[in-house]
Amino acid sequence: MNETLSGRQRGIALAGLFASSMAYAMALNTKQGKRFADRQTWSTVVAGVMLTTGWMALESKRTAWLNFIYFFVAGIPIIVRSLWLQLEEYDRAVYRILED
Repeated sequence: MNETLSGRQRGIALAGLFASSMAYAMALNTKQGKRFADRQTWSTVVAGVMLTTGWMALESKRTAWLNFIYFFVAGIPIIVRSLWLQLEEYDRAVYRILED
């Protein structure tokens, strides 16, 4: 089954990806978005990958699925590391509170 888009369809899909990525970037540039991105960088990257993969599915569901799998496998260690560091930070904060 050939899922390839025509040139016009691909252009529309890329324009949609650009527009939704622009909206996402603008949301991350708000006061709350900046705070969230600073504290949860890994989740903002996951959201960006999912946004791209979703638009990619218009071109080819198989390619989008493979893209998702590869990013998922690559992302697990990075996400675990980020969450581990976050837990360490919370532990230090609790320790400081209990020390006082």
